[in-house]
Amino acid sequence: MYVWFLSRRYLHKRRLAFFGIGAVVGCVALLIVVTSLFTGFIASYINHSKRLWGDVVVVPGAALTDREYHTMADALEACPEVELAMPLAKTGGLAYLGPGRVRAVQLVGVDMERKCRDAAFRSGLLRQGAGEAIPNMTLSPEAQAAAKQALSKGGRTVREEDMPVGAVLSIGLLAQPDDLTDEYPREALREQLAHWEQPVIITTGRRPQGDSRENSPSSLRQRLICWPTDIVETGLHDADTHFMYVPFSAVCALAGSAESGQEPRCEALLQITLAKGVSAPNGVEIIRKAWGHAARSRGIAAPVGVYAADEVQSVKQFTGEIRKQLFIWQIMLGMICLVAAFLVFVTLYMIVMQKRRDIGIIRSVGGSRWGVARVFWAYGLCIGVAGALGGLVLGTLATRHINMVESALTRLLGFKIWKSGVYMFKQIPNDVAWDAVGWICLAGVAAAILGATVPAIRAARWRPIEALRYE
Repeated sequence: MYVWFLSRRYLHKRRLAFFGIGAVVGCVALLIVVTSLFTGFIASYINHSKRLWGDVVVVPGAALTDREYHTMADALEACPEVELAMPLAKTGGLAYLGPGRVRAVQLVGVDMERKCRDAAFRSGLLRQGAGEAIPNMTLSPEAQAAAKQALSKGGRTVREEDMPVGAVLSIGLLAQPDDLTDEYPREALREQLAHWEQPVIITTGRRPQGDSRENSPSSLRQRLICWPTDIVETGLHDADTHFMYVPFSAVCALAGSAESGQEPRCEALLQITLAKGVSAPNGVEIIRKAWGHAARSRGIAAPVGVYAADEVQSVKQFTGEIRKQLFIWQIMLGMICLVAAFLVFVTLYMIVMQKRRDIGIIRSVGGSRWGVARVFWAYGLCIGVAGALGGLVLGTLATRHINMVESALTRLLGFKIWKSGVYMFKQIPNDVAWDAVGWICLAGVAAAILGATVPAIRAARWRPIEALRYE
């Protein structure tokens, strides 16, 4: 009974305890914020990767035609476990955006109707994102007239097949974000898009047919003439500064190869979004079986690789490195818990020295050494629990409002602290890592109990007569 009575009394009367509590609060809060930031960054990267790759990636082992890719996508979408199957083709190139403006781009061939089922992509479209109509890459009458005028300069006759294909440009290809707000000039870009006056020329290359060498010294120069129909901001820096979206068939024709009189074949993949409640491992098996059945019934003899999005090598490598950095930071910040343990040690040691008479009285009326030790262990436990609870509240509030804090610091310091160009995302991840909160709070309590161990043993070893003689 006296154990908890004395520990609560010392905690209430001795203000020295607040130094120990404050140290535990700081350690716990800091660990929660850092762990939440890193785990949130990993989760954000995986979520954005799923938007780029889908939940599951299907990679045919041979080049297929545009028609075959869409046929297989329709077959996979017939599975109840599949919400969306979208053909996706990529190739690199150089985009001529005007005099002195040549940018390296990743040309992404997509089915626009399927792509816009991604609500985040659709809402990021500057011109068509807010409308009810399904966004497309079809040139408007005004754009067609402007394109004909631009292409007919010099008296050139513009045939229907010479007309440029529609394209959606990533916002970072046309503008730079503001240094202070990290926001793009959306209204100015809408105005620029409405009065676009020249085509965008894409120059790329492909290996000649029959040349299977990975680093072939020879290549066929290819050109694709595009006309911007919209501008998109996805929130992922790499996509927003390098991607240019065009019809899937255009990339197939540009990067693929064809025998005489046949459709061009290109290497592409299918991006699969699973229905809610379907896990990636189950989805992989279902899609592998569905592909095999659909390919056999349609006479498509192509082996296939099916992977979960987070198993893509580039994603695994990046997230693995971030997890290593998180582990290192947790060790470094965990060392700070030793500071909290030291402060608790100093606090309790001073109290033990001041309360020798109390210890002597407890021992003289029958209190055991174990009972005396428990008084100070309980005292350390109270400091640890109070500090852990305070750190939990402070860490949760700091994590939830970290973007507000960053904005305030930006206004105070006059420069942007968190830039999408450096950290990949526009917003700082602010979800609390609840799966790590438990062990972080336990670490704070353990540090306080560790700091109380030596004073508790010291108090328990005193004999009653020595303790009473002290005063």
